[in-house]
Amino acid sequence: MKHHNIDTIIKTCENHILTTNTGGTEIESVITKYLLIYICGVYEIEIKKMLVERAARAKDQEITSFITNVTKTFRNLKIRDIKGILKYFSDSYKQTFASKIDNTEAEARYSNIVQNRHSIAHGIDINITLLELVESYNKADAVLDAIKEALGI
Repeated sequence: MKHHNIDTIIKTCENHILTTNTGGTEIESVITKYLLIYICGVYEIEIKKMLVERAARAKDQEITSFITNVTKTFRNLKIRDIKGILKYFSDSYKQTFASKIDNTEAEARYSNIVQNRHSIAHGIDINITLLELVESYNKADAVLDAIKEALGI
């Protein structure tokens, strides 16, 4: 599941760093932090959309409304949080997701993005380059694909 907005922003940031020769500087660090936060925000939105889409299949407006409202509280979703949410739907959803993600590079990369975003939010210094973030983003996308598959959407 590719995200056109993220891809476009990454290219803009990479071009800026290249044309201004600011690789390895504080500018790259600030850009990387911004992208971490942005990527996590997009992931949260996408996960919420998938959950609401799955709930809507029940064709019960109250259930869809309930899921829509509950997902408003979701922030900084770690893999274990995603598993917990999927288990609320069905243990088989959790198992399907886990079978696709557990002990994979996608899981490690997704967790790295979320943990680094968490560190930024709490004022903890991070040590990730833009290149490392882009590599993680490209691999971590499989986590969203696995959620979609587990939900059957």
